[in-house]
Amino acid sequence: MESYERAEKHKRKERIVDLYCQTSQIVEGFIKAFNGGKLKLQPWDYYPELFEEEKKDFEKMKEESELIEYKKARRRFAHEHNKKFKGDDRQ
Repeated sequence: MESYERAEKHKRKERIVDLYCQTSQIVEGFIKAFNGGKLKLQPWDYYPELFEEEKKDFEKMKEESELIEYKKARRRFAHEHNKKFKGDDRQ
């Protein structure tokens, strides 16, 4: 019986900690929203050990996306540069 009570107490404490974290996250979100900050928090910001793989996947996708955007910007720049100095009117 004592073992059951200890286990239940442990479960209750875990639930309280989870709710506390959730409440803190909500409050932090409201503060950032009202102060004009951008809220870009992800689950791994709060639980890094649980979401290691997801964070790696997200960062890889973000890196690939940024590289694509960089390449597009460089092509636009090169096109404008060539158009200016070589008289290239092609779109």
